[in-house]
Amino acid sequence: MLSGQSYVRSGQYTLPASIAPGTYYLLHVADPQNTVLESDETNNVVSNALTVTSALPDLLIAQPSLSASSALPGGTVNATCLLINQGDAMAASSTIGYYLSTDATWGSGDVLLTSGAVSSVTSGAIASAAASLRIPAGTPAGSYYVLFVADHLAAVSEGVEGNNVNFRPLSVTIVQSSRDEQLAGLTLAVYPNPTTASTGLKVALGGDSKGKTVLLGLYNALGQRVVQQQVKLTGTPDPITFDTSGLSRGVYMLRVTGADLNATRRVVIE
Repeated sequence: MLSGQSYVRSGQYTLPASIAPGTYYLLHVADPQNTVLESDETNNVVSNALTVTSALPDLLIAQPSLSASSALPGGTVNATCLLINQGDAMAASSTIGYYLSTDATWGSGDVLLTSGAVSSVTSGAIASAAASLRIPAGTPAGSYYVLFVADHLAAVSEGVEGNNVNFRPLSVTIVQSSRDEQLAGLTLAVYPNPTTASTGLKVALGGDSKGKTVLLGLYNALGQRVVQQQVKLTGTPDPITFDTSGLSRGVYMLRVTGADLNATRRVVIE
């Protein structure tokens, strides 16, 4: 090579299979055999940092689907999806969790509907999964999401843990006509509505109610019962005070049930 000349060299190299994960340096060494007599022998090496990682699986949900776009509280829908391992190693057996959520993000407040086991999935392979989902009976009407969560119990160590969730929208509807509502000749009033957590609710049952026992249950948007009160009616016109202290703002469903009572009222807490 003449003075002032330069050359570009490139290549593709395979790391030894036995190398342990960690941080290394790739050394570029000019004249490694010292065959050239140079004026400066100390400037022949440059390096690049290189991180070696373990081969890991990477699970994700594809093609989530529901057999229906809406369901009644207490009803069921069928769910199917594909579990893909796009990682570099086999994924051991795991479970898919199916959650009911008010948004498309998996969080601690979401309701687990069911789960299903999936056997091991090799790198690049696809497994199918199916489940029957029962919507909780007390779920208020509204718009929800069914979340399909791969490895929801975190049994598999993955290269990427943030891509395990997919979803489908689901509407929960309540079909209730006057003949569905059972008040045994009584009248029902719930007020104030909207209310606040500090104000509370008053539930008034008019008519010949003496001796009747009623169960008042307040359910949040996920169908979880947050307050319950059982009262034996005396027949007086005084309303029942229903405590809502400590509840967050939102839409709730008040259910009034008894031996011959079955009524539902939508309640808003502001």
